[in-house]
Amino acid sequence: MIGRIGIRRLLGLAALTVGSLVPASANAATPIQANLPSTLTATSMAVTVFQYHGLQAVTTASGTFQAMEFGMATATIAGFNLLTPCEAHAGVGNVRYHLGSATATATSGVTTIQVTSLSATLSAPAGLLPAVVSWTVASPPLVGAGILVGDAGTLSGVTATLADATSAGMTFAPLSLQAIFC
Repeated sequence: MIGRIGIRRLLGLAALTVGSLVPASANAATPIQANLPSTLTATSMAVTVFQYHGLQAVTTASGTFQAMEFGMATATIAGFNLLTPCEAHAGVGNVRYHLGSATATATSGVTTIQVTSLSATLSAPAGLLPAVVSWTVASPPLVGAGILVGDAGTLSGVTATLADATSAGMTFAPLSLQAIFC
């Protein structure tokens, strides 16, 4: 799963390979796990079959909380950045992780994300005006309502508080992972 900090599943999904989608089971990486959600930002996220599934319970070592669950058939994320919260790690000290770069592009297959907030500008095809969306657990989109006009669309200026995620496979090109003492 990407989540609990957002990096956990990413490291297991594609083992940071470039050029091919590799199943998570083929790249069992040791998870980096945090107890709090991470901040995900992206310049743009082109998605197909983007749907809201409703509120889900997410459990971490710190407890259980509600998150909005979104699913998509595919996603291409430009300017991908993930920043974990500052947490104490035994034998290391207080550390937060940054995954991504200004030029990073992540491509995924079927993906599910659980977020406590999501804001972006939704660019719809067919010449419709872009819509600014800002969803939270207290004010989510309608379950079953079509978020996109048709099957494809782009979210620009994406900011999300990522609690958890899963993906059939993911590829990054290029990607950096930094540990930052805090």
